[in-house]
Amino acid sequence: MLGKLQALPADLNRAEELLADIGCFSEANVGACEAAGIAPLIALKRDEHHLHWSERFTEPPQPAPAATPLERMAALRLQ
Repeated sequence: MLGKLQALPADLNRAEELLADIGCFSEANVGACEAAGIAPLIALKRDEHHLHWSERFTEPPQPAPAATPLERMAALRLQ
């Protein structure tokens, strides 16, 4: 998909984010998105529904400075 996005005519806007479901999740796909300058938003797992309100409004922990692309995506984009 990244190749098709990059092959689009230059007068179209460039993709900035890629949204995908759990079927597209892999560390390689997350890394490929980051290498292409596209922010990956790929589901890591199926979410549980009906979380307690206190779980919904807690601040997620920040990733470590040496975090992998996968760890950064999970911490910064999917919380």
